[in-house]
Amino acid sequence: MVTNVILNFRDEVLTTVLNKIISGFLPHENYDPDKFSMFYSRFQKILSKEDSRGIYYIFQIILEKYNTLSVIDNYTVEISEKKFSDILENNVFDYIKDPNSNIKELMAEEGQSADLTNPLEQSKIANIFYNKCMALYQMCFEMKITTDDAISSLLELDDVIQKNLIETCTNLQRNIINVGVKIKGRDYIGVNGWTEITSETIREIANIKNRKDTAVVCDDYNKLKEVELEATQAFEPLCNYGLPQLDDYTPMLKHRFVVLVGRENVGKTKIMTDLIVKLILEGKKPYIAIGETSRANFISQVISTYIFKKYELNIEPTMLYGENLKMFDKEEQQIIELAKAEVITSGMVVDEGLTYDSVFSTFVQRFKEGCDAFFIDHTQSLNGRNNRPMLDLVTNLALDCREFKNMFPAFVFVLSHPSSDVKDILQTAPEKIKNLQLSPTARSATLSQEADEIFIIYSSDALNKQGLLGWITYKRRGPQIPTIYIRKHFHVSAFSYSEQDQAGSCEVDDEEFESLLSAYSSPEQEGLNIEI
Repeated sequence: MVTNVILNFRDEVLTTVLNKIISGFLPHENYDPDKFSMFYSRFQKILSKEDSRGIYYIFQIILEKYNTLSVIDNYTVEISEKKFSDILENNVFDYIKDPNSNIKELMAEEGQSADLTNPLEQSKIANIFYNKCMALYQMCFEMKITTDDAISSLLELDDVIQKNLIETCTNLQRNIINVGVKIKGRDYIGVNGWTEITSETIREIANIKNRKDTAVVCDDYNKLKEVELEATQAFEPLCNYGLPQLDDYTPMLKHRFVVLVGRENVGKTKIMTDLIVKLILEGKKPYIAIGETSRANFISQVISTYIFKKYELNIEPTMLYGENLKMFDKEEQQIIELAKAEVITSGMVVDEGLTYDSVFSTFVQRFKEGCDAFFIDHTQSLNGRNNRPMLDLVTNLALDCREFKNMFPAFVFVLSHPSSDVKDILQTAPEKIKNLQLSPTARSATLSQEADEIFIIYSSDALNKQGLLGWITYKRRGPQIPTIYIRKHFHVSAFSYSEQDQAGSCEVDDEEFESLLSAYSSPEQEGLNIEI
């Protein structure tokens, strides 16, 4: 649940709620073993083992062990005091060496040494740790909280964790500014460190606030309405691509994450602009994160594409303003001004300040404000790098996009450069990409793994001469389709589809031409000296 911000497990409010929850797992007279697995699953969604610390981390380990046993037929989970004690005794030396056990902090509270390199000290530490764990078990057992009441406490835990995160972040900020802080192997120093930790805290709080229960219990006929609504929304198109091969099965759908891969300057942004205008014409509100152009330039491109799509006029972005605008007749000027007004009041959001750490929280906020389609141009162009490896940044970006589209009925479309392997193939034999088990996305394979659809666009000399671009469907939740050829209108950041273009390149090289000529030569023509 929590990424880099560490919860404070010395907070009495947090530990009070956790004690109630632990009590609901223990086999007193108010315990319901039939609900163990469901209870554990919900608990993990709020506070995972990896985000726990100290004695609570050990309880998470033991709960996890028993949860794996709960799937066995007729097995009843009862974590008795003896069973708990046996597990502790058998593993205590491993537990105290685990960094998540926070031995230094626990021993400091007792005024004792935490030197694990000394065998005598190690035995003393193990004994103190064992006694602390057993004391917590006994206290929680004696509370005898019913399993249902413990499950209800999960809602309270959500709120408590949010407050704990804010307090932890506040306490860290001064230290980060003054001397720097190391958290989970990462250094947070100065203003950049302060900004990072604050952004990550905001992101985690937004994540908690928008978390929903992903399980549906089929115990009521009325649940069918919920399922039908979700199923309908999942296949409700926001808009068509304008490509029949895609639109018949996978148009721009809600709860969808799509990646468009292409080399530099091949036309990714122009294709994205075309799709954005299609959405605006359908009354949708797209959000666009840009990293390599200004807001003014991008909005001008959108207006140019909008005029081309709606009013069928070829007006390039540079012709929309000033003296260039005066070159058009009065009627065309009126159309241009009307198009400007329609685009600028469409609800479209153009953001040149999106950071890698704020993708999820920004998307959630913009979704609440009415945006239903989200575009990123491109994976390596966002702000907030702070010398971090691009692999980590793109991986986290992919995971945030996946999480967002799973939680909200929105369409996510991300542009990516090709991986080095795919880039080489695009130069020589692009059609071979379909049959290769390669990640087509640059920097991180996670992006291609998490995407629902992956499209790869490419060009060649032959296609360029015809004004075409190849569109390969590399990954699709549905039937695979052959390469689509689209016609470029990139002077106005648009493309179009025609059945006549689907033959692709019509050029034939000399060797193939000689072969065709030989195949169609009649016997009477043999021996004739024909120059071509």
